[in-house]
Amino acid sequence: MSGMMGKINLLTSGARAIDRVLDIADAPTENLPPVLRNLSISIAPGRRLGVVGRTGAGKTSLINALLQFIDIESGTIYIDGVDIATVKIDRLRNSISVIPQDPFLFSGTLRENLSMLGGKTDEELKMVLRKVAATQDGRGSSDALDDLDMAIQPGGENLSHGQRQMVCLARAILDPRRIVILDEATSGVDQVTDSVVQRVIRREFAESTMIVVAHRLATVADLDQVLVLDEGMAVESGSPAELMQKKGVFWDMVNQGGDAESVRMAIERGS
Repeated sequence: MSGMMGKINLLTSGARAIDRVLDIADAPTENLPPVLRNLSISIAPGRRLGVVGRTGAGKTSLINALLQFIDIESGTIYIDGVDIATVKIDRLRNSISVIPQDPFLFSGTLRENLSMLGGKTDEELKMVLRKVAATQDGRGSSDALDDLDMAIQPGGENLSHGQRQMVCLARAILDPRRIVILDEATSGVDQVTDSVVQRVIRREFAESTMIVVAHRLATVADLDQVLVLDEGMAVESGSPAELMQKKGVFWDMVNQGGDAESVRMAIERGS
């Protein structure tokens, strides 16, 4: 019963959060410029798009637009050849998995957090935990997640950030969708862990269309396409190698980073 109440509370709080987002989106903005402007994106099936930009560039707003929490004033987003504005909201969101920057867990067991709607066997749950255990780089964090009856505190407070991320990643693998959005999902981990997580993600979601909002430019170095945002507008778009050749905003961001050399090498390997 307590587990069910935890799920109800989670869904209720989530609904309130969505309502708040929609209220903000619907609020009068006569004196404010639109958050996203003249933005058109086309992502082919199975392609991997990276989204980068400095703080305030509009990366989070783009994710909200993809999920239809906010509207784009002008421009169009095509995913898998479909204009998302023509798709019913519930159908669109049911086709998308989001792995967020701050993974959220609810009060209940580990089993309930992994499979919120049930229908998965214990062996399936343990198998996917083993798949993502490598993201902990041998640190033993996976050992604490062997017990599916383990009690999870509200928000996953009794787990480390890496463990919460592991559960969130496992949850997405258990319920694969056509489209996967990673919203700076590894910005809170070190570069070694980030590299391992990215390999797991690319392996497990190889058949999905991926949209990766990146904190580290190394994360997008091997992707098919990179979209560079600035002040709510797309200022550059192309493969990482093409953008480096242009010597524009992306080139400048790479060269200003502390890992510029490794990012350049990763782009060269991927081109």
